[in-house]
Amino acid sequence: MSYKLSTILLVVSVVCVGTGRCEDEDVGDEIVFMDRDAQIANIELELAEAKRHASPFKARYENVLMEQRRVDNGWFGMGAEAKRMQPIVDEAHAEFQNAQREVDILRAQIKPLYGVVSVQHLTEHREAIHQSFQNSVKMAQNHMWWDFILGNSRSDSVEGALMNLLMSFMAGLSIGYVIGFIQFIITAPFTIFQYCSSITDLPAAIFMWIVGMVLFLLPILGVYFTCVAVNANRRRGAGANMAMPEMRRRIRVGGGGY
Repeated sequence: MSYKLSTILLVVSVVCVGTGRCEDEDVGDEIVFMDRDAQIANIELELAEAKRHASPFKARYENVLMEQRRVDNGWFGMGAEAKRMQPIVDEAHAEFQNAQREVDILRAQIKPLYGVVSVQHLTEHREAIHQSFQNSVKMAQNHMWWDFILGNSRSDSVEGALMNLLMSFMAGLSIGYVIGFIQFIITAPFTIFQYCSSITDLPAAIFMWIVGMVLFLLPILGVYFTCVAVNANRRRGAGANMAMPEMRRRIRVGGGGY
């Protein structure tokens, strides 16, 4: 009787242990599966808190810097009042850098968890392209106004002057955007590398680099074809204007022959 009882207890214990081990493995798999999402959620909370902590320091630094620029009246170098404010500016900048360092650390931790092919990565690419386009527009505006001031956009008609200003703007925009594109080609691999978690992400990283370059080229291609169309219209208009006097002369000559 005791032999049968011990055998039954042994079988029950083996079944219980085996079932418990399987359940533990399932729970472990679930924990591993949920670990990445949990890490992202935790780091996002810490990142939001770090940004809130750094926001007052950023505002103070910007205000102090703006005040220094307002009182600066020196033609060559900083004025006396601006020099007296420099230690305050340096202190505000150091405080902001210390607060921002925590934000940068958390961003570096969360990017590999997002992955190379992620909405966050595409958003960073889009912001880089948008910033480069804004810088190109500012450069194009400066180029256009300097052409206007130096008289390079003069013409015999108002329409011709406006067309020259437009071409000057397009030329400055193209130059600035090409510079931004070269900068993007050089810096984009470092940004993509921050989202890589292992060597297996290399094909996806190369793909995202190509996608980023294609997206970056779309606006400049639009500007290029616009310039080509405008230039073609100008040449057709110039050709027509040159042909009109000749046509009138032939008409007069033909009329006199009759």
